Amino acid sequence: MEYVILLVVGLVIYCLYWGYRKIFWHGVDQFYAMMADLNKRHGTSFGTTREDYNTVIGRNTAKGVMAFDKKNRKIAYVTKAGKQVEILDYKFIRTWRITYDEKTSGGGIAIGATVAGSGRTTRHNVAIEIGTTDINRPTVRIWMLNYAHAQDSIERLDILINH
Repeated sequence: MEYVILLVVGLVIYCLYWGYRKIFWHGVDQFYAMMADLNKRHGTSFGTTREDYNTVIGRNTAKGVMAFDKKNRKIAYVTKAGKQVEILDYKFIRTWRITYDEKTSGGGIAIGATVAGSGRTTRHNVAIEIGTTDINRPTVRIWMLNYAHAQDSIERLDILINH
């Protein structure tokens, strides 16, 4: 009887995971279809397949994603779940840095970036803050999955913009 219960629970977990992945990849495919449409309409060369993920900063189109066209030095800034897309020049980006909130748990005390005591510090609300040349929005934030993802994105952003 326990074997059957474990089998059913395992099957339910697998089905939930499969459904989540199906929805996730559907959204990714829609994003790259949008990039292909932009390429047709604007004569750009944004990546149009999952293999082009290195030219995209951010993962949530509702909160902001930037796709880069190195050939034409253009940026597709996608917000509002893909309902708003701006084509910008590379000159739009002036500076960038990682921002985050720190939370300390377990008894330590956070003093700036240093934790005194036995506490554990974690980073939340990780974003790349981009300084722009637009006076109406001098900064934009691109939200990241975690700090490691933000570091990787910062390195890619440096390569995309400066090389």
